[in-house]
Amino acid sequence: MAVWGGGTVDMNGGEMFLDTLDLDTGGGVFDLDGGVLHVGTVDGNLVNDGGTISPGGSPGSTVVMGDYRHN
Repeated sequence: MAVWGGGTVDMNGGEMFLDTLDLDTGGGVFDLDGGVLHVGTVDGNLVNDGGTISPGGSPGSTVVMGDYRHN
């Protein structure tokens, strides 16, 4: 999933399953305020304000190619 410049995704609950979350290409923002984000790769900066990050597919790893901040 790509979030382009000026775009924002606000995740407040539920579950989202992604192989790749691309925030770097377009300069988008992903706000993880609640719920569970299952992701293999995050390309860009990720701020977690209350959600849960769960590894992607087996064997279970998540790579953040940018800054990660957990508030």
